[in-house]
Amino acid sequence: MFFFIKDLQIALKNSKRLPSFDYWRSFAVFVVVIGHFGDPHLMRGSTMDLAYLMSGALVSYDMLKLMAQDPKSELSWFRFYLRRGFKILPSYWCFLALGSVWLWLYVEPFAPQHLIQGSEWYQYLFFWRNYAAPPARLPFEHLWSLCVEEHCYWLLPLVLWGFKSLPKPQQQGVWYLLTLIFLVVLLRACCNIWEIAEWQNYTHNRLDSFLWGVLLACLQVYYPKQLKSWLNNAYCFWLGIFAITLVLWLQPDWDEHGAIMRTVAPMAWLAVVIGSYDFSSRYLFCLRVGAYYSYNIYLWHYLFLPWIFYHYGQTFTGFCWYLVCTLTAGFIFTTLIDQPFLKLRRFCLGSVPSKQQSL
Repeated sequence: MFFFIKDLQIALKNSKRLPSFDYWRSFAVFVVVIGHFGDPHLMRGSTMDLAYLMSGALVSYDMLKLMAQDPKSELSWFRFYLRRGFKILPSYWCFLALGSVWLWLYVEPFAPQHLIQGSEWYQYLFFWRNYAAPPARLPFEHLWSLCVEEHCYWLLPLVLWGFKSLPKPQQQGVWYLLTLIFLVVLLRACCNIWEIAEWQNYTHNRLDSFLWGVLLACLQVYYPKQLKSWLNNAYCFWLGIFAITLVLWLQPDWDEHGAIMRTVAPMAWLAVVIGSYDFSSRYLFCLRVGAYYSYNIYLWHYLFLPWIFYHYGQTFTGFCWYLVCTLTAGFIFTTLIDQPFLKLRRFCLGSVPSKQQSL
């Protein structure tokens, strides 16, 4: 048994890994998992904004730190994309392949509409599903969020190229990022007003969440002393919680007021993350374990719903089987797919030398 949890123990003991980010990553994933069984609009999808924010902070930190240390240095985007590929693609493509086989064997007899058909495979394999037209394939529709995240990674070089081109990045970088965020919010508002490409799954309607994370990384690198006064600030934390709660309460019609929710949620989550940045508790250790397996838990959870609903419905028994299947799949595929490829990544590319949480 130690063989299976050895990598987990090493990861959780890694000083680069922030416990608070693990807590929030687990929270975001399990809200989605639970919501998809009962209420698909639980928290109005705002936890995805939290996930994108943390992702933006984590993946941009090392780049910004390198730029701060040596403004003339060239960023290795080839290496960056290799690292992301080792992390994301093996489990993702394994899920598409094995998940489709499982659906063909156990779901196709009573619900053939859930299987990916023909040219639709390109949408999933190359991360364009969130911009594609119906029909929806329920067990795979949650993959829109991975499409958004991949598109953010593709756009990150352009964002940081603009950052690096500033005459005085340290003085102008924050304003540059705030300007980009404002333009994204303005674009989303225009899309909602004119009812053109306004759907919340589109990348351009979610990009500001990722950019708020890049802004957090910028503050960590260039303004650590100023940021320190806000880190672990209880007022900052509870202000973010209040803002999230208020918006969820005041905007029950999520489809009509999605632009407002999408704008406020990332800012509120930024306050929550900053306010709890260094928080750690041994009583929340289970959330850290959940974060370690969260990627494959998220990938596999939706796949089981058609079979569970057909045999058990939305019952307590069905929910228990749903959790067992989801957690088991998360454990198995993290162990058999994620861990070997991350070891291969370390062998080929080495480890991240920064003090920020590794991905």
